[in-house]
Amino acid sequence: MQPASVLDAPPRPGAVRMAELMGAFSIASDLAFGYQLEDSIRSCYVAMRLAEAMKLPEAEQRTVFYTALLKDAGCTCYTSQLASFWAMDEIQARKDVLVYGEGASALAYIAWVRNNVAAEQPLKARLGHYANVFMRTPKVMADGFATSCEVAVRVATRLGMPPDIQDAVLNLWEQWDGKGFPSGRRGEELPISARVVQVSFIAVPIYRRYGKDGVAEFTRSQSGRFLDPAVAEAFSEIAGEDDFWAGVESNAIWADVLALEPESDLTWVSESKLDDLSLAMADYIDLKSPYVAAHSRRVARISEQIATLLGATAAEIALTRRAALSHDLGLVGVPSYTLNRPPDQLSRTEQEQMRLHPYHAERLLAAVPIVAPWAALVGAHEEHVDGSGYFRGLKGRDIPLGARIIAVADRVDELTHDAPGQPAMELTAAVDVLAAEAGTRLDEEVVAAVRRCLGAGAAPARTPAELPAGLTTREVEVLRLASQGLTRRQIGQRLSITENTVRHHLEHIYGKTETKTRVAATLFAMEHDLLP
Repeated sequence: MQPASVLDAPPRPGAVRMAELMGAFSIASDLAFGYQLEDSIRSCYVAMRLAEAMKLPEAEQRTVFYTALLKDAGCTCYTSQLASFWAMDEIQARKDVLVYGEGASALAYIAWVRNNVAAEQPLKARLGHYANVFMRTPKVMADGFATSCEVAVRVATRLGMPPDIQDAVLNLWEQWDGKGFPSGRRGEELPISARVVQVSFIAVPIYRRYGKDGVAEFTRSQSGRFLDPAVAEAFSEIAGEDDFWAGVESNAIWADVLALEPESDLTWVSESKLDDLSLAMADYIDLKSPYVAAHSRRVARISEQIATLLGATAAEIALTRRAALSHDLGLVGVPSYTLNRPPDQLSRTEQEQMRLHPYHAERLLAAVPIVAPWAALVGAHEEHVDGSGYFRGLKGRDIPLGARIIAVADRVDELTHDAPGQPAMELTAAVDVLAAEAGTRLDEEVVAAVRRCLGAGAAPARTPAELPAGLTTREVEVLRLASQGLTRRQIGQRLSITENTVRHHLEHIYGKTETKTRVAATLFAMEHDLLP
């Protein structure tokens, strides 16, 4: 392993550290999983200390390093389904069940269900939810793991990770005893890198809640079950060292982890990878709810058009586009249970969660130097020119131009697409709303520019020959409705076809797009600009 000073020197102008790109994604996953910021970085530290203690070859240590930073890359993709299933804040629920052991046995899960599921609903409705949860839990959880693993691998692939890292990411929820997901691989069939990272991503949150003794008990209880016994034993040894947990708690954990990055052909990449990262972040955000699928990509496209019309430089346009792609990053920390309900049904606490999403996004981005330039624009995109916005109450020209551009693009997309309790408007009606809000909520100059963009009309529909993966026009229609969360029956009713025909279309879509789940097919649609 090379010393940090070697890795600190870019080999060519414009090169960026892969670890910094992965670190941005990792910290975003802390927000999405409800962990403390930088706890995923701490998990990477644990994994690398363990890999060194086990004397893994440098190639395997490289795989461990990037896998640890990508461990939760699919964690937003199934939250909407879990929120509906449990009828509660699925972020906290998922942690309690998967990490803190409240789903470890039938009795523990029954107690957890009684105390948490559908807690806000009347008793009769709660009893119905209980019955549904007890009957369907194995199927729902299996689908959730399979979906999360598939999406995580797609993210790793898009970010340029090689096959060994993709395979490790795919196997993070498998178990040593073969009772894991998505395929039930067991024992030494599992990559050693995955077996090492498995310890690390559970150890840190358990340490937060139960301390060193809790981690020791977890390691003992899961050895030979979830965990490889040899890995569990090696971890127990290093976890008993005096300096180990001090390293985990270090205030300089980000710098410490950067120094642990093995030098390889992945260490330095082109600055263009920032665009791949921002697109991956956009899709990571927009898988939280069917209401926002491809929202960030559309906002970025409109923002780029506005910035160009306003005479921005190439660098300013790129910065605005990247900020627009990640403008809702703070929403990954808001439960899908909240995002999927109309605003008038939200509690005051939930409303405050929504209002704070620019703050959380700015804080997250500012923590990682490579994406910090976007932070100010993202943090100010909900400000209003009359000072009535949030979270700082900025007004007029105190709001960065890029943020004013993103605010208008965001409003256009919000008005022209369905939202909970708010059906989409026709474009002409949306333009009238923009005109009415110019000078109060929205910047007048930016509104004038977006009206010019909208006046250019929509892009012409693609011909069948122009559709990706050999999809037909009908299959794209089915995929769009599936991406909105509609059931097969609802899709059939909307398109006047039978449910069985919808099933056949979905099977063809999965085959053509090389996906296995509806969410992964939705991600394919987002990647290929198939969602209107």
